[in-house]
Amino acid sequence: MKKICCFVFLITVILAFPTAHASEKDKIDIPAKFQGGDVSSFSRWVQSELKYPAALNKNPIPGGVKAKFAINTKGELVDIKILEYTDKHFADETLRVLKSSPL
Repeated sequence: MKKICCFVFLITVILAFPTAHASEKDKIDIPAKFQGGDVSSFSRWVQSELKYPAALNKNPIPGGVKAKFAINTKGELVDIKILEYTDKHFADETLRVLKSSPL
């Protein structure tokens, strides 16, 4: 029987939150959308784009990544940061997918 390992992806989305220095014009009242859908649409897209790292195929391990990012007014992902990961290969793959996100 072949072992199947899961690659779990966790996202902490920072859409916008006011700070003590934010002006009224800097605050965002519109929730982020992805290709006409909501945040779950983005999550499904990320899951469909993630590939299990080839370097781990010989000895598969389960893995996870926690990342955060912001979405600017153009709808681009910015300030992408990997916060936690179980293996660097998973972190690299997550970063690759997030950087390739369409508007």
